[in-house]
Amino acid sequence: MKLVVDATARRRFGAWIDEIARIEFAVTPGEPTPQGYYTDLLGPPGSERDRALDKYVRYYLDLFELAGSPPRSLRVLEAGTGFGLGLVLLAALGAEHASGVEIVPWQVDFARLAKSSLPDDYSSRVEPVVGDVGELPYPSESFDVVLSLEAISHYLDYPPFLDEAHRVLRPGGVLVISDGNNGLNPLRRRATHQIWASHEVDPRTDAIERPNSPWLFVPKRERIVAETDPTLDPEVVHELALRTSGMVRLQIEEAVRTYVERGTFPDSRYRPGTLTVHPDQEMVMERLFNPFALAREVAGHGFDVRVRGHWGGANGSRLIRVANGLLASASRATMVTARGFRIAAFKPQTLDRRGLPPHGG
Repeated sequence: MKLVVDATARRRFGAWIDEIARIEFAVTPGEPTPQGYYTDLLGPPGSERDRALDKYVRYYLDLFELAGSPPRSLRVLEAGTGFGLGLVLLAALGAEHASGVEIVPWQVDFARLAKSSLPDDYSSRVEPVVGDVGELPYPSESFDVVLSLEAISHYLDYPPFLDEAHRVLRPGGVLVISDGNNGLNPLRRRATHQIWASHEVDPRTDAIERPNSPWLFVPKRERIVAETDPTLDPEVVHELALRTSGMVRLQIEEAVRTYVERGTFPDSRYRPGTLTVHPDQEMVMERLFNPFALAREVAGHGFDVRVRGHWGGANGSRLIRVANGLLASASRATMVTARGFRIAAFKPQTLDRRGLPPHGG
């Protein structure tokens, strides 16, 4: 199925983005901004924004091609919706309802402001909520499509999400996963290891390329340690911050209490090549996946699964799109060269007594 861009929907989305780009939003200090995430999409009007709009629309339509259905009249859930612009686009494309779950409350605050910029008949279709994708706040069989777009690599614990996605999808519904963290590609793997290392640089001893980067985790853990016990010596605060890599706030607070009670430091220093964890937002940063192994996991949760490599094409270049299609058709052999991957997981219309597809998953 090939989906073409509806010119009216594209103009509608562009007009809404013009309004959303004007939103004044109190950004949480030290955290990413909507403009930082969507530099071109929320940038000044002009050719760069137009290209970003076209690319964003094409990206979503490509995913619905993979799902085998246009978004019009569907109930769609985006798991890890961020600032909510995907929900706005889904409304523009005619989705009956576009729900989004996001664990970061202030990102949902922006998504709600974006929703309020839409005309009432479209705003009513958009529902961003604060929540955990491992405990989705929806009844069973309430969605036609569940999207996880550049998000599953950030879930702190992703298997519960697969169970939840299966639960909230109607029979015949589709889970679509799109992610750029292809661990089979050695170049992507090397680049991701460098990203992890950049999160854990020590401001006291290491040269920092971007001192105000929101992705420096040692200072974030220092703040949590100091908030947990303001009486601690700054040197102890720093040492605890270094020794709590990979922990979220509750774990850091417990480590501080253990230190105060027993005088023992935790043993969780950062080690090169280790997946990093955002201590405030309870998410991991760019988990690498073997796409075929992930596809087998998804199948084990009761889905019929297709997995394909992804090399590009949302910019509309015919040559790149043709090349992407050819490479994707041979993904078993070409995945090691892919920038990312896409999985379409279909909830069967009928299940056996174990709750699995008739062929056993």
